[in-house]
Amino acid sequence: MIRPLATFSVLLLAALPACADAPYLWIEAEQAAAQHDIAANAVLNKINPNALSGGAWLSSFSEPTAATAGSADYEVTIPAAGRYHLWLRGAIGTGLSYRVDGGAWVAVKDGTGIDSCSIAPDGGIWWPPPVLWFDTGASDIDAGKHTLSVLLGGTKQVGKAAYAALDCMALTIGDFTPNAKYRPDDKDAPKPSFDIPPGRGWDFLPPKDKLDPASLLDLRYLNEKVAGEHGFIRVTKDGTHFARGDGKPIRFWAIHEGPDLDLAGLKQHAQFLAKRGVNIVRLFSGLQPKKEGSKVTDVDEAVLDLTFRQVAAMKSAGIYSIIEPYWGNACTIRKSWGTMGDPGQSGTLLLFFDPVLQQGYKAWLKALYDRPNPYTGTRLADDPGVAIIQLQNENSLLFWDLNSLKGKPLEFLRGLYKDFLVAKYGSLEKCRTAWQNYNPPASEIKLPMEWDKGLPGWVDIWDFSRAGMAKKGKWAGFSQCSADQVEFLSRLMRQFNADMIAYLRKDLGCKQLVNCGNWHGADGLTQDAEYWSGLVGDVVARNNYTGGYHVGNNVGWQVLTGSYYSNISVIKQPTSLPVNMKHVMGHPVITPESTWVQPNLYQSEGPLMVAAQSALTGFDALFWFVQTSAEWTDSTTYKWSCDLPMILGQFPAAALIYRQGLVKEAAPSVVENRPLQDLWNRAEPLIVDENGWDDPNHSAGANAPKGGIPSFVDQLAYLVGPVMVSYGSDPAKNKIVNLRQYIDRANKTVRSSTGEILTDFGRGVYRVNAPRAQGAAGFLGAAGPQDMDDVTIACRNPYASIVVVSLDGKPIKTSEKLLVQVGTINRPTGWQSQPYTLIQDQKPFPCLRLVDMGKAPWQVENTDATVTVSNPNLTTATALDVNGMPVASSVSVTRTGAKLTIDLPKDVLYLVLGAASAGGGGSGR
Repeated sequence: MIRPLATFSVLLLAALPACADAPYLWIEAEQAAAQHDIAANAVLNKINPNALSGGAWLSSFSEPTAATAGSADYEVTIPAAGRYHLWLRGAIGTGLSYRVDGGAWVAVKDGTGIDSCSIAPDGGIWWPPPVLWFDTGASDIDAGKHTLSVLLGGTKQVGKAAYAALDCMALTIGDFTPNAKYRPDDKDAPKPSFDIPPGRGWDFLPPKDKLDPASLLDLRYLNEKVAGEHGFIRVTKDGTHFARGDGKPIRFWAIHEGPDLDLAGLKQHAQFLAKRGVNIVRLFSGLQPKKEGSKVTDVDEAVLDLTFRQVAAMKSAGIYSIIEPYWGNACTIRKSWGTMGDPGQSGTLLLFFDPVLQQGYKAWLKALYDRPNPYTGTRLADDPGVAIIQLQNENSLLFWDLNSLKGKPLEFLRGLYKDFLVAKYGSLEKCRTAWQNYNPPASEIKLPMEWDKGLPGWVDIWDFSRAGMAKKGKWAGFSQCSADQVEFLSRLMRQFNADMIAYLRKDLGCKQLVNCGNWHGADGLTQDAEYWSGLVGDVVARNNYTGGYHVGNNVGWQVLTGSYYSNISVIKQPTSLPVNMKHVMGHPVITPESTWVQPNLYQSEGPLMVAAQSALTGFDALFWFVQTSAEWTDSTTYKWSCDLPMILGQFPAAALIYRQGLVKEAAPSVVENRPLQDLWNRAEPLIVDENGWDDPNHSAGANAPKGGIPSFVDQLAYLVGPVMVSYGSDPAKNKIVNLRQYIDRANKTVRSSTGEILTDFGRGVYRVNAPRAQGAAGFLGAAGPQDMDDVTIACRNPYASIVVVSLDGKPIKTSEKLLVQVGTINRPTGWQSQPYTLIQDQKPFPCLRLVDMGKAPWQVENTDATVTVSNPNLTTATALDVNGMPVASSVSVTRTGAKLTIDLPKDVLYLVLGAASAGGGGSGR
């Protein structure tokens, strides 16, 4: 069938600016002269008009029953004979072909496209598929009218669907460089730009750290000689913080460990970390066997040996370990194991209730903690260098993963649920009465009520969320039904945790603290139940990352050309600070995984904010994810690295601030007491622990989602002081300080209750002003000079983090040795992006498209700033390399009365300011 449209004659439009004699013709695909068997598809046409030339494309999805694929004809007027290149911008799908004047169809070769661009509203790459430019080659074409036809879907095969799409075409003479949807002479086409233009940055090529004792910046002295020399880590008497074996409080500056090195290499690496202030690492030890035919009780000996090596090496540098032996997502079920899970599937959630998998898990724990470590001769169960045992990683029956259960696991879980209800109510009939005979239509429930079979219904995890409760609240009995399921799942997780702790303590003799898990519920209303399920352990934890939007190829682990992203400063969005967590009374609180995730540009603020806010609130440890190399990463594509100039490079001052308590701990800003029934009912708490995000394997989109849950208390209270919570307690004991004296929503500022921290989230400036630590981070160039009590920072960089910290224990105003630490931004060499607009919630969402991902080495933006310190003792400024060794860079200093002003060198991260009497040596002890 041919459906004629208005004749569209393509005219000569312009000459390429780069070549005056190189004309081009531009053809909009949706303006065909005729269409043949074009079959529209609603999903294929769910597009972002901002991504397409003319705001639309021509797509066709031919069902398997269709005899032919769709095609379209275009009438083209060639003004002058010549040799023309035909470029097509489209999505090949099952095939894309073209022909001229009724000739033979020519297939466009898949895999030859360039300039890939998502046309999905959210920037996704799967459906609808991205468009690319395809160069089909050059042909001699006579002047006059011609018919150019395209075939959308390839040669149709009956019984198979066919699809393809076309945005536009260009006939060119001479050079043509594709630039997304833009025509060569489009004056509105955004130009790619550099975050760090050539000449405005320096190559980050750090020398290997030889651990030279002449280094002027070495924090190894903060650690014990060997980890655990004073005994096992325990909690303080009030249960809220960590203490060494001798009872002395200890704070942990933490990192997630990654490199697989021999023992000597790991010991060198451990000293490298200790030098930068690290005194605890998290080790991921997936101990389950990986081979087909293995027994569930077998263990991965290579992973076990690496864990033994890591513990021994870290201990030698005074660095403690936390070991996590199991992540369900990374555990592939084998048929030979005999578990209820399907072979080839992940073990997500099964560990909570599958007896066979639990048998294997106990065997893995026994291999880990009961065997002597071949590198120390000591069982890990008896090794005080292991501070915390973590039961598992990122698993929760209250998370969306619950909906992935089916078959035997779901059937078994439903049987346990029945037993729970009978124990609670006395019988299923009494339960049915308590549920007001809740019996929604099949479309409204995950599994129907099957009372005749002795089985209760099973609600969808979405029904636990605020949105789900709002919709399902119209059904009588839903509230009690869903509350019972939340209680059941919470108690089931708690019982598993208690059983495993008993096995560790009684059977294996482990003496370490235990953390049960680190995940979160479906939304903020289930988070308290998630925390409660782990309170049989000693330590509360939740993974929590922060960063901008990022979608594209391999987005779960890579940053690649063609992806879309946004840059987010937590200073401007302070409620997304990863350490904004409730402190459960009687338990230390940690974040086992976190970072300012790439490709977010604003990373140098992270270590300072984490250190200062953790010191303020008494937060017990944030583990930076992940140390991928022995020292500094040279991978510019792996998105989860923290061994970067603007993260790892900002550790020393941050570690000093946090570990030495240079910022005062505040009194609680909120104390909430919650009855357990409120947890099962998902009642709104006084203040919500906003869900952060882990990665695109868990959280769609990859930018920090907001739950939309109202907080009775302003969430900025987390920045005022610690937020405390107790479960199974009386709400009449709730306490909230007068937050109005600290939070100024009109002027967009928050001041800590101690007065030492100011978060100006309107201008994007974070300031620390304590006697021994003063500095500022954020958009300092626009904000102007930052005046603290003893330090003034005048920074002309658009964004930077600059902090001054005492190295001799004295206040800044009288110190004879100060560290000045500087951070700007880092990017791979040659990184270029251009503005782009996606669609979110049916609204334009400005972001960036990565045009060129660049290459190693990392570039660091030149520093352009001065620091003035009010201190009559200081006379010298020594620039250091990243290993703390003095460098030849001259540092300009001027003295005005009692003030010393330092012009910061453009290419260093650290300087040491000293007094003549101090001699400038040493490592800050």
